[in-house]
Amino acid sequence: MIRSAGYSKSRAKEVLTENKLDAYVVGSPENVFYVSGFPIRHSSANPAPYVLENQYPAFCVIDREGEVTLVAWMAALRDREFDVKETVPTIDAGGAIEELLSAVSAASGSNAAVGVDRRFPAFAYSSLIQEPKVGRVVVDENPILKLRLKKSAEEKSRILKGTDITERAIESAAKIIKEGVSDLDIILASKRVMMELGADACDHATIPIGDSNPEIPDGRVIKRGDVVGLDLGAIFSGYSSDTHRKFAVGDLNRASVEMQTKLIELVTKCGHRLRPGQKFSDIYDYAASLYEEAGISFVFPNVGHSIGIQTEEANLSYDSPFEIHDDMVINVELYGASEGAGFMGLEDTFLVESGTSRRVTKLPQEITVV
Repeated sequence: MIRSAGYSKSRAKEVLTENKLDAYVVGSPENVFYVSGFPIRHSSANPAPYVLENQYPAFCVIDREGEVTLVAWMAALRDREFDVKETVPTIDAGGAIEELLSAVSAASGSNAAVGVDRRFPAFAYSSLIQEPKVGRVVVDENPILKLRLKKSAEEKSRILKGTDITERAIESAAKIIKEGVSDLDIILASKRVMMELGADACDHATIPIGDSNPEIPDGRVIKRGDVVGLDLGAIFSGYSSDTHRKFAVGDLNRASVEMQTKLIELVTKCGHRLRPGQKFSDIYDYAASLYEEAGISFVFPNVGHSIGIQTEEANLSYDSPFEIHDDMVINVELYGASEGAGFMGLEDTFLVESGTSRRVTKLPQEITVV
C-alpha cells in the first residue's frame, strides 16, 4: 500500500472549511506526492512519472471530508494500491482532464468553490473554469501549505535523516577544498557522496567561492585566502534538507571571523524564538532588529524558511500569513557582508516540538580552516 507520509484527512477537512471551499485540487508534482504518495517527483526511484507529466499529468481532488481521488497515468498505477478514496487511471492528457472534471463534479456538487494550487497547469485550469458545476476557481497555495507545514512523525524522521546525510556530505566535500579545485569539482563530489550515503537525489549543491555567483557555477577555482561555502541539501524518501557551512583556505582574516561570530549569535537567537504562536513575520521583524543592534546591513526578503518536500516551503518573510506551530521544521538562514569579510552566511535547521525548538544540525557553526 502506497500512502502519504503526512497528509491528514481530518486536517484537510478543517482547512477546506476555513477557506470556504467545496473541493481543492492539486496539480504540482510536490503536492500530488504529498497528498497521495504517488511518486511523481524528480527524486523518485524511477522519475518517469515526473519526466512524462507533460503527456500524462496527475491530479489529486480533495473533497469536503478530506477524502482524496487520485487521477494518474495508467502505466504507473498498474498493480499498485494507494491509500486514497479512489484511484482513476488515464491514458493521455485529454483523458486526465476528463477524469479530473468528473472527480471535481462528484466531490463538490453544484455552484462549487474550488481551490487549486499555485502551479496547477494552465491547460487544466482553462477546462476547470468552464465546468458547469464549478461556480468559482480560487488559485491559492496557502491551504495546501498549511497542511504541509505541520509534519507527521514520519516526515520529521525523513527530514532528520536527510539532514544527517547532508552534514556528512559537507564533511566529506570539505576534504577536497584546496587551491586549484573548482566549484564544479566540489558539486560533483557532493552529489556523488550524498547518493552513496543513501539520498534519493541531490536537492542542491550551492558552492560560493569568495564573491562568486554560486547559483550558476562556472568553474571558479579556489585560491589561497578564499572563504568557500558548502550549502548542500539531500533528498531522503522525498523530503529535503538544507545546511550551509563556511571553510577558509589557508588564511582566515579577522573580519570574516567577526562577521561569522555575529551570524552564529543571530541564528541561535532566531532559532530560540521559534515558539508556537509566533508569526513567521514576527521572526522576520525580530531578525531585522538583531541586525540593527549588531550594526549589520539588513536587505533580505526573508530570514529562513520551513523545509519539507521542498527546500523552501514557506519563507519567514515580512508578509507571511503563517505562524509557528509544534511539529514544524524551520531553517534559519542569515547572511551578512562587511569590508574585508565578503559575504558570509549560515543556515541551521530547527525542529519545533512540545512548545520549544531545538537545533538539529550538528556541524560546528564557526569557519573551519582547511
